[in-house]
Amino acid sequence: MSSSSFTFTPMKPLDKKVIELAELTSNVATQILTLKEDVAKYQLIRDTTVTAYRRVHEIVSSALEEVERGTEISQAILALTKALIHVRYQLARNLISQELVNQIEPIVGAVLDCVKTQKDTSKCREHARNGRVLLDALAVLVYEHGKR
Repeated sequence: MSSSSFTFTPMKPLDKKVIELAELTSNVATQILTLKEDVAKYQLIRDTTVTAYRRVHEIVSSALEEVERGTEISQAILALTKALIHVRYQLARNLISQELVNQIEPIVGAVLDCVKTQKDTSKCREHARNGRVLLDALAVLVYEHGKR
C-alpha cells in the first residue's frame, strides 16, 4: 500500500496499515486537514462535541505516550485498552460520532496489536507517534467544526 494509493474516506474505518509508515501517515493527515467543511461536519464529526473529543484525545494520547516512553508491556496494554473503552463510552453517550470512532479505534488497535505481538513497546514507538499525528489531525477538524 503506497501513500499515493490510500485515500481517506470519512465514512470508512481507517486502515490500521496507515500508522505503520510515516509517509502514509503524513499523507492521510494532510487529507484529513484538507477535508471540505461540509464533508468534515456532516460525514465525520456529525454531533460530536468539542469537549467529548478533547476527553477522548486526552485519554488516547496518554495511552500512546505510554508506548512512546517505552513503559512496561502490561501497563501499555492496560492504557490502550482503557483508551478503547473510553472511546466506546463517549460513543454510547452519543457525544462522539460513529465515524470518528471508526477512525480512532484502528489507531489504538494497531498500536495495541503491535505491543502484544512485539512484546516490547520500544518496537512500537513509531506506530504510537504516527497514531498521535492522525489523532491530532482529527482534533483540528473537531475544534474547527464540532459542536460547542
